[in-house]
Order: sequence, then C-alpha cells, then structure tokens
Amino acid sequence: MKSYRRFVSAAVAAAVAVSIPGLTATEAAAVTSSTYVQATLMETTTVTADCSSTAVWGVAAGEGTRERRWGNYQVCGYPTAAVTVGQWQDGMADELDSIQGATAMKTAAKIGLIQDAQSRCVYYMPTGPDRSPTVTVRRRIYHLDLVERKSDGSTTAVDHAEGTVDDRPSVSWSPTCNTRP
Repeated sequence: MKSYRRFVSAAVAAAVAVSIPGLTATEAAAVTSSTYVQATLMETTTVTADCSSTAVWGVAAGEGTRERRWGNYQVCGYPTAAVTVGQWQDGMADELDSIQGATAMKTAAKIGLIQDAQSRCVYYMPTGPDRSPTVTVRRRIYHLDLVERKSDGSTTAVDHAEGTVDDRPSVSWSPTCNTRP
C-alpha cells in the first residue's frame, strides 16, 4: 500500500496550545493532527471507453483545411491515463483530500505524466471514413481512507471513498485499418 502523506510536527501543536488561551495540550494536538490518504487496490478489470476526441483528416476534412494535406485518416484522441476520486462518504474530506487521493492512486498505480495520445486509421475513397474506434483500458478500483494521525502517533480513518485509475489504453478499429472496401 502506498499513500501520500502530509504531517504537522508536535512542535506546532505546542505552539498552538500556547497561542490559544485555555486550549489544553490534547486539544491542541487534535487541532494540529495531520491527515493523509491511503489507497488500497481492490479490483482490476478491463473496460471500454469512447474517444475523448475524434477528427477526420484528408479529403473528407474539406477544401481549405490544414487537415486535408495530412493524409486520409480517421483520428481517435484519448488520454494515456485517467484518475477519478468518488464522493467521500462521511463529509470529513475536502478538495485537498481529493487531490491527495488522486495522487495516492497515481503513486500506487505508478502513473506518471498523463498525456493526450492519438490513434489513426487510414480510410479509402470512394467510401470515405467508415471505421469505428473502441478504446480499451485497464481499470483499477481503489478504496481510499482519509487517515488522521494524532500527535501521540495513533491513527484513525475518518472518511473513505472509492477511486479509479484507467490506464494502458489500446484502440481497435472496426473494420480493421488494413481492410479495403
């Protein structure tokens, strides 16, 4: 299990106790407790998705377009990975915790920089663009715990959510790109 963590030192707890009159050391520790998100892999599956963008290059792009000179291709755009954090169940998490959740899943899944990619499939005239792309991705489902660490070292899960990482995309075309009409 990998998790992204942020910690606040016990020295900060002591400073908070001194700066707020009437606050006990225990209450100051609660105020300055640190949280982190822990991601646990629950399931891996394969799913299909649509292209995030589509385009047509070449003759079908039309006169006067720059895409016309790039060759007769249908183009399917897709991200190299996608990370989604679901709704936190107990309402204790905030936007920063969701960002931490996404980071924890990216770290656990060893996802680097997410980029846009393209798959191109040639089309032939006179039939024109007649191919249908399907994007297949590996989906990993994670259980996310928002964990609170108190200054005494104890930890408690204070909220939880589900998140997904989609990666390893592959694009297939129907009919295949090598098929002439």
